[in-house]
Amino acid sequence: MRAFNREGSTDSDVATITLADLPEAPATVVRKVQELSSTSSLALEFDALPSESMNGLPVLSYSIEIDSKLDGNFIALIGYESDSLTLTYLHLVQGLVTSQTYGLRYMARN
Repeated sequence: MRAFNREGSTDSDVATITLADLPEAPATVVRKVQELSSTSSLALEFDALPSESMNGLPVLSYSIEIDSKLDGNFIALIGYESDSLTLTYLHLVQGLVTSQTYGLRYMARN
């Protein structure tokens, strides 16, 4: 590898990095909470993932993201950090437009 800056450049040895295996897809899915949802809001609920599903590593955070244009540009709605992790999460998405399609995803980080 060669790094450059205004003072010049330098070469370094090649580093070998072994990446961890990707965990399997989580069994838990995001669920719609019908009794809390309406035509302009959506209540989402999901369970925390056990550490076994993350190759034995603890989950550090979760996030829920929305893509209102279905163009792949997701915007974070909410994130949960490790000091507030619980067994079940509930989040209400408001301001939705009737007959518009939305993409939603959630992620767990370990």
